[in-house]
Amino acid sequence: MRPSVPVPVCVLVGVLVVCFAPSSAMAQKHGELTGDVLTRLGDEPALNEELLQSLAADPRVDEVVRRPGKWPVYSLLLAAGTDPAKVAAGLSEQAAVRWAEPDRWLVRVPQGAPLNDPYWDQLWHLENVGQFAGALAGMDIHAVPAWQWSTGRGQIVAVLDSGVEAAHPDLDVVEGIDVVDDDADPSPIEGEDGNPHGTAVAGLIAAVGNNGMGVAGVAWESRILPVRLIGGPTTTADHWDAFVVPTDRGAAVLNNSWGFASADEDDPCGPGPGGPSITDPVEYALTEGRGGLGTSVVFSVGNGGCDARDQPILESSGVIAVGAVNDRGQKWGYSNTGPALDVVTPSGDAYGNNGEQLRTTDLLGDRGMNGLGDDNDYTPRMGGTSGSAPLVSGVLALMYAANERLTEAEAREVLCFTADRIQVDDALYDSEGWSERYGCGNVDAAAAVAAVYDEGAPAPPVVLSPDDGERVDRELVLQWRSDDPDQDYLSYRVELFLLNSVGQAEEASDDDDSAPLAAPARWIFDGVTETSIDLSESIELGGDYGVWVVASDAWGEGEPSQTHAFYVREPALEDSLEGSGCTCGVRGYPRDDGHGWKAGLGLVLIVMMTRRRVWAVC
Repeated sequence: MRPSVPVPVCVLVGVLVVCFAPSSAMAQKHGELTGDVLTRLGDEPALNEELLQSLAADPRVDEVVRRPGKWPVYSLLLAAGTDPAKVAAGLSEQAAVRWAEPDRWLVRVPQGAPLNDPYWDQLWHLENVGQFAGALAGMDIHAVPAWQWSTGRGQIVAVLDSGVEAAHPDLDVVEGIDVVDDDADPSPIEGEDGNPHGTAVAGLIAAVGNNGMGVAGVAWESRILPVRLIGGPTTTADHWDAFVVPTDRGAAVLNNSWGFASADEDDPCGPGPGGPSITDPVEYALTEGRGGLGTSVVFSVGNGGCDARDQPILESSGVIAVGAVNDRGQKWGYSNTGPALDVVTPSGDAYGNNGEQLRTTDLLGDRGMNGLGDDNDYTPRMGGTSGSAPLVSGVLALMYAANERLTEAEAREVLCFTADRIQVDDALYDSEGWSERYGCGNVDAAAAVAAVYDEGAPAPPVVLSPDDGERVDRELVLQWRSDDPDQDYLSYRVELFLLNSVGQAEEASDDDDSAPLAAPARWIFDGVTETSIDLSESIELGGDYGVWVVASDAWGEGEPSQTHAFYVREPALEDSLEGSGCTCGVRGYPRDDGHGWKAGLGLVLIVMMTRRRVWAVC
């Protein structure tokens, strides 16, 4: 019996013999050989027929089985003890054979959810597979493929809102502030309008993923810094604190799922407050955040269903204003349009009209939005542009975690460039790919993160020549080696400088305008694309120099090389005289024989030095 055929197991039960055929997939491991060969023949029927007759007569082959389909693919069931690898190798040399391989067991497993959070299949904004009626599969932010590069670890996202339930087990919350009550407790206040809002926003951004609990956020390994500024009257001074404090505490993104109340209730898109007290806190975050790289500021564009203009905070250069589309990629009627709009993301129907909303974290117990029966720690009722903005904040956290050197301006540019231009028939995108209805389009997390992913800055270059402390002549080519973890294209900056008597860089002084111009003390060669540079035109005889090299990739500079010192001198006298036939034996001055060096002079050495040659006359 062929060993590749499963042997039935028979069990005596009463007077019946019951036989079970064990599953081969269960009995064998993935990749193990079956003992047979699978082969595809060529397109010449005559050659194929000749080979098939030969195989039928081959004592190593028990049976030749045609596989289904139009192509000539066959299984060769081999006799016990036959090596399928040798048979396959021999067949591969036949003119009638395209390929032949030993047959193997393949064990397949169903593709489950990428995360084990119980509500995963309801998080359509992260992965839309058409799970809701009428939904367009793929209409999501493509978060799942982005996670192969980044899950947001190490990033802090500030949620400027109604407060966040810090005790929620599905959130990782750091110390925040409350600018309403001027204290350090940003917890939601019972009974306030909208008090669950901030907790729902936080979950969309960074609910902990793959923890077997509830939901997952876009950047599910990021942390939340809550700032409570909704729930009571606040001042422009509070407004300043709300932006500046989290920026100084290291927040990479400031999420704002709110807008200013309109003075005219009949005009939800009426003019908003402006002036430097409103816009300067934003500018502070954009310029001072992340050690000068910039903190991103994200705003929901608003739910008034109107053309939002005269909104200084949304129109501030650098603010990312986010609109909402549904699970078919169509703009929600409530989502504002206008010149401030930057991008859109999927969200729910804010007014509950047959739209699937977003599932996220809620206040613990019966105090929040609820809507999930016995599990009131989560809610399926988040929507509007308040739900769209957190998705963008989460994507930005992924991007910053993927590239710590990324600037706020670069992140913003990439976010727009990589977005999907959806609804091209009615969006009216301009020549730069922007639309008043959809901005740059629907955010694509995978494309954005892939575009910025970086494993680190270039390593400090290693100078190969000259050696540190070497004496060189007037012709010098500096050479170095450099490595980059991503194998990025590199360019270099070379800095050459004079050294003073103690080996430190000597800086030229311009304090005295009347003094004659001196040679520069530092030379900078930027944008060098090779790993060598000729410095001969910059160095002078008798100079003591230092040099270092800095490598740059697309995201900025790495650390400089160690400083190399070298000294520009004429060749040593002994070197110049070697092999010349001169046997004067001079050591600088003639020997003093006790009668005075002039009287005892028996020979005269005249050394004439030029830039390149030394003459010795005896």
